[in-house]
Amino acid sequence: MKRSASVVWRLATTKSGPVLDTALIAAAQNAEHCEIASYGSLVALAKPVGRNVRSHTSQ
Repeated sequence: MKRSASVVWRLATTKSGPVLDTALIAAAQNAEHCEIASYGSLVALAKPVGRNVRSHTSQ
């Protein structure tokens, strides 16, 4: 939690421009990476116990 509060503070105190744009893109990519990694881990853990995990697109 401390890390995200620090990131929010830095983004809030950064002037508009290419640095802020780059930071926002990096933050979005990091969030997406964590989501994908979590889903991959869930699938890997579900298979040995005989569970099927459907993707969001197949629902």
